[in-house]
Amino acid sequence: MNISMKIQNKKNGLFASLVICVIIRVVVFYVLNILEGSNYEYIEKIININSIIKEENIPNLEKSKLNNNEYKTWEHNRINYLNGNLEQYFQMDKRYNKNIKENIFKSDSMYYSFNSDIYNMKYIYDSYILRKRYKDIYSFLVLRINPIFLSFLHFIIFNEKKNIMNKVRIKTSEKKINRQSNVIDIFPYHEFRYFMLICLTDIFIAIFLFLINEHIKKKKDFFNYIYEQTSQNGWKLINPVLLINIYLNNPLTILANVFLSLDNFKLLIITMSFYLTILRISTNSNKIILFINFFCIIVLNSILIYITSFHFILIIIGINNFIIFIKDNIIISHIKKQIEFQKLFFMLFKNFIILLFTCIFYGLLIIVSYYMNGKSISFLNNTLINEYKIFYLIPNLGNYWYIFSTMFKNYYYSFLFLFHFHIFLYPIPLFFRLSKTPLIYLKIMIAIALVFHPNIVVNDIIYVLILMSIDYENTLYTIPFAKLVKN
Repeated sequence: MNISMKIQNKKNGLFASLVICVIIRVVVFYVLNILEGSNYEYIEKIININSIIKEENIPNLEKSKLNNNEYKTWEHNRINYLNGNLEQYFQMDKRYNKNIKENIFKSDSMYYSFNSDIYNMKYIYDSYILRKRYKDIYSFLVLRINPIFLSFLHFIIFNEKKNIMNKVRIKTSEKKINRQSNVIDIFPYHEFRYFMLICLTDIFIAIFLFLINEHIKKKKDFFNYIYEQTSQNGWKLINPVLLINIYLNNPLTILANVFLSLDNFKLLIITMSFYLTILRISTNSNKIILFINFFCIIVLNSILIYITSFHFILIIIGINNFIIFIKDNIIISHIKKQIEFQKLFFMLFKNFIILLFTCIFYGLLIIVSYYMNGKSISFLNNTLINEYKIFYLIPNLGNYWYIFSTMFKNYYYSFLFLFHFHIFLYPIPLFFRLSKTPLIYLKIMIAIALVFHPNIVVNDIIYVLILMSIDYENTLYTIPFAKLVKN
């Protein structure tokens, strides 16, 4: 009875935390738009012009009864009228848009600390317009999103379905353009959709972190990393409800959402892959479920590389290592039992084979992208190849922009290779040092990948700290670190 009550309390705590998260973010979004207005209001106004024309009801006349010349004249005058109002809006916005948001939220040091600018809504909208006109959407280098994920964002943010809510929004759109409405002006529809996508991504990350914490607690016998038990009450894990509240409801994560930072999407993929790997411990006997689980992990890992960069191969190496440890039952062996070097080498070989499978799926995603982009590989120049070039020296939390903005140009490309590929010096030495602790090895690989990739943001640092805190007490007294603690 006591155990069931604890489980119910955790579920209630999880639900309450998620509700609080949604309420806080919706309130913050509304308050900022009431006080400061929307940075992307012009996008809403441009989209609404076309919507108004399509849904316009001409008083006492039906379009079918108008001849072509009359209808074209009416449509031409109507578009000119709406465009005139839009032009007036831009002129007013140019003169009077002096507010707090311009001083704080448009500050480079603030913005690029929370948003890598890869998923800037302006770039997504520009690419949406170019795609509708069948133009090359990768003609401008600032767009660094691959075609499949970009199509997903277009569908989520700009897709217009004929439903009741859409008709209501269109009827109020003309008032927005003419500046006749009041309450509706504080609700930028497409920006809110994008904002909610970002918030939902964080919510799913929190849910999977909750499940990871609970699963590690249930399988704590598999994570005995220490020489001896020094705690009378056993090793404690952080409370899962506290964990997700630290991630969701801290001011920095909320600010990242306010800055419309979709950089947390890669964190969702990492967390899902992490959870599926942990789940293999309990499904080790069922081969069918294990195969489905393995296939899902491979797909998620290939998506991770697809939407990010090659730096995240380190995370895939850590996940593969965890899978191999569970498969070979090394994870249940005693902590003091040594693993033969030959077996460790064979494990590295298997890790390489799994990585090869992941690269094959990644190649399939590139092929699909090739066809989605009109049988053009122009997207590779913006996404993959630009990782090896120095285009975007934007101030952020990383050291990439600082090093290359202060370095002599003659040394750019000689140092660029070292800067990008030095991270691959860590996996093998750490593998031998942490050969009995695959969970810690995975978390360290995640930390290295997130800290050293060029587009680091505040959310990445928060995520790393959250992962490290899950079994912090157990990790602290682990064999590789126990001597440091005692000293």
